[in-house]
Amino acid sequence: MKRKIFGILFALVLVLSLSLLMAVPAMAQPADVWVDDDYCNGCGNDGHTWGYDAFDSIQAGVNAVDSGGTVHVAEGTYDEAMTIPAGLTGLQLLGAQAGIDARGAMGGDGWYQGRDVVDESIIDAQGNKIVSNAGGMTMDGFTIQNVGRIEITDDNNTIRNNIIIGKPESGHNHVIWPLTPTNNFVVERNWIKDTDMSGVHLAFGADGLEIVNNLFTDMGYSAVILGADPPLLGNYINTLISGNQIKRTGCQAINIDGLSETGLTIEDNIIESAGLDFPISSGRGAIRLYNDIPYENVLIRGNELRYSLTGITVRKGVVDWADVVIENNYIGYNDIGILVEEGAGNFGSDYTVRFNAIVCNTECGLQNNSSEEFNAVDNWWGCWDGPSTVGPGSGQNISDDVSYEPWLTTNPIPTIPTDCYECPTQAVGGKDYPVNKVGLIAPWIALAVVIAAGGVYLVRCRAHN
Repeated sequence: MKRKIFGILFALVLVLSLSLLMAVPAMAQPADVWVDDDYCNGCGNDGHTWGYDAFDSIQAGVNAVDSGGTVHVAEGTYDEAMTIPAGLTGLQLLGAQAGIDARGAMGGDGWYQGRDVVDESIIDAQGNKIVSNAGGMTMDGFTIQNVGRIEITDDNNTIRNNIIIGKPESGHNHVIWPLTPTNNFVVERNWIKDTDMSGVHLAFGADGLEIVNNLFTDMGYSAVILGADPPLLGNYINTLISGNQIKRTGCQAINIDGLSETGLTIEDNIIESAGLDFPISSGRGAIRLYNDIPYENVLIRGNELRYSLTGITVRKGVVDWADVVIENNYIGYNDIGILVEEGAGNFGSDYTVRFNAIVCNTECGLQNNSSEEFNAVDNWWGCWDGPSTVGPGSGQNISDDVSYEPWLTTNPIPTIPTDCYECPTQAVGGKDYPVNKVGLIAPWIALAVVIAAGGVYLVRCRAHN
């Protein structure tokens, strides 16, 4: 009898134990995981649980975290190239310098100097590619070096505050390269450098693209390419390229191509030493609107374009330009300031090139190689009496087939010296005052304030030889 009762009790205990075991839920995927190259099985791991929310590789952390979660990566070096799966929507991938501008401090020459590589989360991709197939991903605060490329295949992604170093001599290294049409893609406050090809290349179209406040240095080809030559599939809508500094590109710094461009703004960029690996006839320089494609609602404004093969190269499209404005740009010390190339169609009349300072370009200020007259009225050519060669004045020379009257008689960008010509005297308040040549090496002896009828005038003076 006792044996029977014991058997019944044992069965009851076994059933109860199994029920309790089955009632314990499986551990949910963590919303936050921590990665440190010093973490290990059996280590303290800053109080985190090894294999659950503590890992020594970024890929392991990515594999463990829940959608919408965050992978916190400590300083250290991680020899890997991650793949973010498609289902991991909203991932925040945060390095040790998350939130810290990768451009670093501003130098005395007006250029950002780049963030010091100290206390960084360094991803050494060893020539391989990093792939994100997820939407809504943010990558913030890393140094990424020896990267084949960063591939993006979904929408709503952001790459910010990273030092990104390409793989020199790789043969075809576009550092950031979306491989599908991309919507709402943001690239901001990065320092992208040392690649044999381009910094950011979108070949398949985009809507809502923002490339803003980045530093690009030593690009073997371009800093930014939209489309390709010849154009691949894709239209570009509502694109903003703004506040970037670009120095030393083998080809054009910003190349605009594709099947069509609608709602494009290129403003407040500083571009220097672009296109120097090509002959002047190629038109590869600071900004290039290339190929016979429709351009509509395009604004190129407030850029400083200097010491490059060309400042701006434009090409006639298959349809008339629609609301294209090029204004308030400093275009100086290039081989050619603005180069106009022949295309398949016409410019039409719905475009404006105005209020620019086009000065000190060694070959030509505006070279029109097309069969259509190019309208460039209300620009500053370096002298109050207008452009030279074809024009009647003493300022920047221009080619035939350029409409230049009326021109500006004063510099529209007073913060940047643009006078590098021996200009004749100009009557001010009933008196003649010399407007002399002021180049980069001209000695200044004063800024004289001349009070005359109608207002206050500033006259630059230099020492006489």
